[in-house]
Amino acid sequence: NETHEKIVCNLREVPEILLPWFERHFYRPDDEVKDQIRALIDESVNEGNKKPESQLLHKINIQKILLILLRMTSNPNMPQNLSERDKLVQKAACYIKGHCREHIALKQIADEMDFTPEYFSSVFKTAMGLNFNEYLNNMRIAKAIHYLNETDLPIGQISEKCGFNDSNYFAIVFKKIVGISPRKYRNSLEE
Repeated sequence: NETHEKIVCNLREVPEILLPWFERHFYRPDDEVKDQIRALIDESVNEGNKKPESQLLHKINIQKILLILLRMTSNPNMPQNLSERDKLVQKAACYIKGHCREHIALKQIADEMDFTPEYFSSVFKTAMGLNFNEYLNNMRIAKAIHYLNETDLPIGQISEKCGFNDSNYFAIVFKKIVGISPRKYRNSLEE
């Protein structure tokens, strides 16, 4: 939601056991689930960093959100019969996630899904809440965060490994998504 400040979560804080549940699932949360998630985000945003325990509250709320999503994905009553269009969007999202380090064009994915680029772009944004480039950049930045957390690779190399041809553009996209530059992010890991 654009009205909320970005809440940055160090991916090392997400319990590893939860991550595989979100690899292949594609669900539309109902209004009750959306309201629960919004309330947790609002609580964290309103808390800000006012008190020493704020960071703990942020981490707990992120874990609560992941738990809500996990319960949603494992609920046998959750309708999992996706429309053909949603199945294609899911297939496209999985392809983008798996190939985000490569040069990927909207037209290439649209052709693969047998859609016009304009129609695919519209369907993808409606289903995912992000346009094609935003989703691709989010996947690339998630990979970059992994490299920043787990390696000592120079930021320029990380940029290349994540599919960015220009390290300056990488830094701009990283800051837009994460809220701080890749260098500041890496420095915060050492604190």
